[in-house]
Amino acid sequence: MTYEYDIPTTFPGGLNLETLNADLVGGSIGSLYGGSWTSGATLSVEFTQALTAPQAATLQAAIDAQNNPTSLLLAARELRFGEIDSKTDEIFATGFEYPGSGVRLSLSSEAQSRMIGLMIVRDSATYPIRWNALDDALFIDLLSANDVITLFGGGAAALRSYVDGGTAIKNEIRNALTVDAVMAVVDPR
Repeated sequence: MTYEYDIPTTFPGGLNLETLNADLVGGSIGSLYGGSWTSGATLSVEFTQALTAPQAATLQAAIDAQNNPTSLLLAARELRFGEIDSKTDEIFATGFEYPGSGVRLSLSSEAQSRMIGLMIVRDSATYPIRWNALDDALFIDLLSANDVITLFGGGAAALRSYVDGGTAIKNEIRNALTVDAVMAVVDPR
């Protein structure tokens, strides 16, 4: 039995008929159903016996996925997610302000580890503890365990805010139903 499907000669993402042929004949569809096909604007898949309705649906879904606006939409979303993650990394690099001081402190992985370590030993630490600013030009002196809690809380709140800001924008992108809508979402951070 032969099934015919109209397909373009090129697909989104650079996929071409040769690649599709390899997928159909050597990949999951060919190995499941023993299909073969010829190239052109129409995909003719020939099987030794008629496909069941679920098999025909699977074949159609595989073909549709290659030229489906949903595939383009997913690719656009992934592209934008990468842009948002890069912007979030840039924001992390700006650090955070120690509450009420005007001094910006680092949120690097090392600084986060140091904050966690200090938070753990805050009750047995020897004070004052000098904490350098992001640019190492300024510093703050932590005078007590309460200052350590303020340091840790300020850093944690900044991290959460930066991540949540990116998540909110990603949610707008997830809710966008077209590629144009995905691309129109603005990251105001």
